[in-house]
Amino acid sequence: DAGADARRAASGSRPRRGVRYVADRPAPDGALGVRWGMTRAALLEANAAAAVECRDSREYVFCRRALAPVPLPVVVTYECCGEALCGVAIDAQATRDEAQLQAHFDQLYGMVVRTLGPPSDEARTVAAGCAGHLALCLASKQSELTARWAWRGGPHVQLSVDQDEEDSFRALASVTWHSAERA
Repeated sequence: DAGADARRAASGSRPRRGVRYVADRPAPDGALGVRWGMTRAALLEANAAAAVECRDSREYVFCRRALAPVPLPVVVTYECCGEALCGVAIDAQATRDEAQLQAHFDQLYGMVVRTLGPPSDEARTVAAGCAGHLALCLASKQSELTARWAWRGGPHVQLSVDQDEEDSFRALASVTWHSAERA
């Protein structure tokens, strides 16, 4: 489609290719101070010992901060597959401030790169005309702020800025780590 190609060229984005994998370094065995397969009880105990307030629910544990340092305030969600930890997600505060969204993305990007190395794929595209409505442009795929780390047959990590579910004019930066079992 020539129209789609022209829109991609105008926005600076590139067509999606197949998944690229990290092949030059080992996959992570956990994230932010926890290990894949850790039991729910051990996870709750580690957070209690660090005086981190958490709320346990069915398949998730929600905590007010991570066990390891994160460069900005976040809420942490631990996902358990059965009784074993299989996913970790952090969400920064949602905002309408586009400069702050970009700063949050950059801070989380730097944190993940320091632990995992460069991503296997990334996209930093903000389409012309999106100033003032970045959240809407993210939802409509006119803009994209993402980075991915994927290991063949192993875990994967994704950093993204996405539209807030509660306010379509706000967006938030988040990072999600999935174990090989969850990926």
